[in-house]
Amino acid sequence: MGTKEAILESAMVLFNEYGTGRVSTNHIAEEAGVSPGNLYYHFKNKEEIIRKLFDVMVADWSSVYESVDGKVFTLAIGEEFLIGHYEMLWKYRFFSREMVALIQKDPLLGEKQFATYAQRMNQLEAILLNAEKDGFIDFRSDKVLIENVLTIIMVISNQFLIHLESVGADVTKKELGKGAALVLQVLRPYFVNEDGFIS
Repeated sequence: MGTKEAILESAMVLFNEYGTGRVSTNHIAEEAGVSPGNLYYHFKNKEEIIRKLFDVMVADWSSVYESVDGKVFTLAIGEEFLIGHYEMLWKYRFFSREMVALIQKDPLLGEKQFATYAQRMNQLEAILLNAEKDGFIDFRSDKVLIENVLTIIMVISNQFLIHLESVGADVTKKELGKGAALVLQVLRPYFVNEDGFIS
């Protein structure tokens, strides 16, 4: 692992554990085993580190969406997608926890976030329309309904970690994964054949 990668990995560990506000570039350098000067050779400041981690997350998360591209929709594919989605939420959980504050502080990150959100909405819509084409879901060709369902799914996915923390629940990978069950609950009224989709 190169120095730049070590800095990014160390930053993510610290951000996930303590939050970005409590972690300085000196903390990151110490965790990565490099000097502060070496860190600044690769990154001008903490905001640049966060933006790079966002880019890494987007690239990493894209593989989850690509895993269902062009495939006939099945129970196994749906479960694979949800598991992969919540794996990413857990891996990059500091973004879920702090995104609003981060984009308020860094407009460049905000631009990245807004573009990525729009892209993910389009990709998720394509997945649902594919499931409808393959006979698993029926939205009755209601465009507004599909948009509302998409919004609900995105809210659950992006805010479930915050919900857990706000009620004092243990924030673990297992608990975060319960969000997948809520997504299925949202979709359940539109299943054509529950036996073919819900275990």
